[in-house]
Amino acid sequence: MPLIREMAALCHTAGKVHHEWIECWRVKAGKEPRIREYGESVVRERPDALYIWAWEGQIGMKESCEDPARAWAEACRVLAAAKAEEDI
Repeated sequence: MPLIREMAALCHTAGKVHHEWIECWRVKAGKEPRIREYGESVVRERPDALYIWAWEGQIGMKESCEDPARAWAEACRVLAAAKAEEDI
């Protein structure tokens, strides 16, 4: 992903940690696979740090996903993929 690579280069040049965020809030029902699809593409770019916002799909908040459990399950798949990449 060109934008992620540009950010990585900028962080490297500036001596900063390159971190990326995966959005897991306000996701419409049926769109949850996008969390995993985007997340897996981010994982392949190997940022220094990966974060998920928000915990459990922002359950119970006004910005909650329409199906927080499914959204969080997709986010957990991303985290598992990141962990697997780390172990390589």
